[in-house]
Amino acid sequence: MDKKVDPASTDTDSSCDGNHTGSTATLEVPTKSFFKTNPEQSGRYKAYLEITGSEEKTGFPLPHEDIFIGRSSECHIVLLHKEVSRKHATVLFKNEEYQLKDLDSKNGVYLNGIKVLQCTLRNGDQISLGGFVITFYEGY
Repeated sequence: MDKKVDPASTDTDSSCDGNHTGSTATLEVPTKSFFKTNPEQSGRYKAYLEITGSEEKTGFPLPHEDIFIGRSSECHIVLLHKEVSRKHATVLFKNEEYQLKDLDSKNGVYLNGIKVLQCTLRNGDQISLGGFVITFYEGY
């Protein structure tokens, strides 16, 4: 079962069909591993994302595999908000580094306040998309 975080105190739309018209957003983060790497078997992850919608924060461990962020239920991290594209961005693990890539999203991806298409993530970087702030932490 997925964990949902409501960053606003008003109603949320739990569908992923793109018909969300309010200014609220819902976050679904898997509570079980969706990856080949299982945290119980492999020990600690090298990095994680801390996702903030308002007052509540959710941590998402990053495996050494690519993950997708977007509104689609096919994404590893689902952000239900009208400003988030179905497949908005991906975090790639390449050459022992994590990279952020915009997947031609309508509203873009911002890293530390600057719009980016692709870049290498560094500890403490803040990713902004669709009203969410996602902080990248490495080496925990």
